Amino acid sequence: MALGFAAFILFMKCEEKLPGQFVGKRKGVEYIINDESAPFFARYWQTNDAASVVNNVCKNEAFWGMDLTQFAGWEKLVARQLELLQQEGAVAILRAEHVIQTN
Repeated sequence: MALGFAAFILFMKCEEKLPGQFVGKRKGVEYIINDESAPFFARYWQTNDAASVVNNVCKNEAFWGMDLTQFAGWEKLVARQLELLQQEGAVAILRAEHVIQTN
């Protein structure tokens, strides 16, 4: 669950390219994010620090309806998964966890 949440946060790493148009980038290729919460994520990703982004995203009660940092260990686990996604990529993590088979 934490890996999926971290992947969502990473997918929402974006910036405003044109007024009201938010884009993310993966391996140098831009993709448009059509989501009303894009400005929220763009603001937090300005720091580009995974732990800070996770903290700000998780503690935003207005967005989630509660402070997700109240769940013991959740923030730290999500931050670690996000760092792994950025460093190693999803396929490597899933292979290491034996979720997908290696050839």
